[in-house]
Amino acid sequence: MVLSIPGGAIDNNVYALNATTGAVVWNYTTGGGIFSAPAIISSTLYVSSYDNKTYALDATTGNFSWSYQTNGNIYASPAIVNGVLYICSFDHNIYAIGQLDSGSNIPVIIYYLITAVILVIIVIVAVLMLKKRQ
Repeated sequence: MVLSIPGGAIDNNVYALNATTGAVVWNYTTGGGIFSAPAIISSTLYVSSYDNKTYALDATTGNFSWSYQTNGNIYASPAIVNGVLYICSFDHNIYAIGQLDSGSNIPVIIYYLITAVILVIIVIVAVLMLKKRQ
């Protein structure tokens, strides 16, 4: 199967075409024109639209999974890096959606907990040192 958006055409549809026959396997209609290419990872297709949304669709069936709305039109193609979906919007923001990559196998929540504990210890030590000076 080949996934395609008609080049040069302002269309609200994402099309999946049969690679051999060129027949449309499925299509999905967004709420605005599509000016960019989709991104695919783990059988999910992400496509951005001029209705301020990026859509997540099942790449095999075209079924809607979810969408993310920004405060501006989306003209650029979505990008996926290390499992994080990046969306650039005309609201002057870049959105990062997905699991944070901490650079190790330790879950991100552990980093937050360690940071919180260290901050508490620093505050306690500072308070104790201030009390000793008095």
